[in-house]
Amino acid sequence: MVKELVGRGFRKEEAVAVTQALLIVSREAIQTNELMLATKSDFAHLRSELQILEKADFAVLKSDLQL
Repeated sequence: MVKELVGRGFRKEEAVAVTQALLIVSREAIQTNELMLATKSDFAHLRSELQILEKADFAVLKSDLQL
């Protein structure tokens, strides 16, 4: 990328600085995305919670029907 920028008129020092800045921003963006993505463990936990809620709802419905 430095060569490309130099070829387009940047001084080498400027090209290096721009490239380093872009690398830092890219790394931070990747880290942010990784922190926001759900994992398999997150989905397993959610599924477990939904199953518990479903059983509780079914139990309430069953008791309502018996009244």
